[in-house]
Amino acid sequence: MTRLLGALPGVPVIRFLKRLLFSLVPLLLLLVLLELLLWGLGLGKSAELSLSRGFDPRALYLAPAEDGSGAWTTRIYGETREELVIPPRGERLRVLLLGGSNTQGFPAWLLEELLNADGHEPGYEVVNLGRSGYGSERVAILLDQALPALRPDLVVIYTGHNEFRENAFADELLDAWSSPALKSITDSLQGLRTVTLVSDMLRPSAPTGVAETPEDRQRRRDQSYEHHTWEQTQLYWAAYEHNLRRMVAATREAGAEVLISTVVSNFLTPPAGTRLAPALGEERRSQVASLVRRAGGLLPEEIWERLPLGNNTRPTDWGMNLRSATEAERVQLAEQNGIPQPPTLRPLLGALADPPATAGMLAESIAGAHWTDPRLWVDSVKSVVSAIDALHRRDFDDAQRGRIGKAIEVLEEADALAPHEPLVLFPLGIARLLSGDDDALAVTTLREAMRYDRSPRHGTDLSNEIVERIAADLEVPLFDAALTFEERSPNRLIGYEIMLDTCHLHPGARVVLMQDLKHAIDALGVRRDD
Repeated sequence: MTRLLGALPGVPVIRFLKRLLFSLVPLLLLLVLLELLLWGLGLGKSAELSLSRGFDPRALYLAPAEDGSGAWTTRIYGETREELVIPPRGERLRVLLLGGSNTQGFPAWLLEELLNADGHEPGYEVVNLGRSGYGSERVAILLDQALPALRPDLVVIYTGHNEFRENAFADELLDAWSSPALKSITDSLQGLRTVTLVSDMLRPSAPTGVAETPEDRQRRRDQSYEHHTWEQTQLYWAAYEHNLRRMVAATREAGAEVLISTVVSNFLTPPAGTRLAPALGEERRSQVASLVRRAGGLLPEEIWERLPLGNNTRPTDWGMNLRSATEAERVQLAEQNGIPQPPTLRPLLGALADPPATAGMLAESIAGAHWTDPRLWVDSVKSVVSAIDALHRRDFDDAQRGRIGKAIEVLEEADALAPHEPLVLFPLGIARLLSGDDDALAVTTLREAMRYDRSPRHGTDLSNEIVERIAADLEVPLFDAALTFEERSPNRLIGYEIMLDTCHLHPGARVVLMQDLKHAIDALGVRRDD
């Protein structure tokens, strides 16, 4: 640098450096004064999520309350909802819930109420740090910060649905920000009130141009995962196991107890983020695809053409965001959507049977069902529910049954050409379920379709087996939520009676899950030694 400057005619090096220094000092002083002024006025405080979106362990996702009370405030939700203010730890035993959107939707207030209903001293408080989209990597980072800050007595970990979505999101961030170093710099700058205020001023008040839809964004994220090999898929599950083991070790090192849970998934949502295995070769892939299309044409149209929509339903499609709608608004929505009365449900067993209506902070469900008021549903949900109703009624004539049998033969031929191929196993499982000849075999086939999905959007038997293995290896208490819900479902088939989509539970089913979780926590006998 010195040689370069020295080579410039008429520019003495020392004079140049002095001018540069004298130019920067006023700018730095001005920045400090602006920061102090904004701090005094209470302006420019950043409440937005770090640009790293939870992937940077150096970013602060829990911050001490500014009033010096000893409380903590989360910095993980951004603009989508209010951040949590967590009071200083008191006498009550603190239970920390960690995971993705499922955990975020757990009614923590209800779990706390259930735990305290028996009157055991010193009582419980429940803190929910679930965050939509978080997989085990970001859950582990958040836990590392939460352990010393919140000092929980028990950590409950319910994660496993987002492992492949989270990695797609991480890759997207790296594409958007050319290097981890650049992301780190922008995260640091975002902590300045001046930068935050200018950013807010420059942000457009409404989207301009043609906005990218959520479906477009998800399709873009999934493109690089469509052609995963089975070996690549195993790397994701290995990372999941590593993260879980690390969380267990960190929690125990902090002196807290840990409870790990299997996750509940919908067996009736098709593989969506994958394509036929590259290892099959072009010719065999073409043969298999042709057979699957042929079988699809043999299956009842009202079921096969509508059922794949189930993978695209979202909680909001069921009216989860409209729980405060007035009766008049519900009537108007019913007229717009043309939603019929709910179909006859398969009779669930045990605690899932005949649920009461739920309301309030949990979102509403109707009596005798776990789902929301059907008048709030959109058309895509109506199509899915209609298909599921027909799937379980199996009200077919002889000609239709003959075509279903032929579809099974065609798909079994495809299965012989492409063993363990989820895009073959799923329609084969549906066809076997439609035939009614062997429901146990049909459910096994659907579970295999989930298991061998190379880019799943939910937990599978593989992820739950990892949880079970860790529980056995490390002698960790296990909350087997998946098994509990399977045992209460006809033919052990978890379906839309309790599921909103691939992995989210209907409101009523969340109540049952909290009841189950309460019993699991009671069995631990959590105590505080300090």
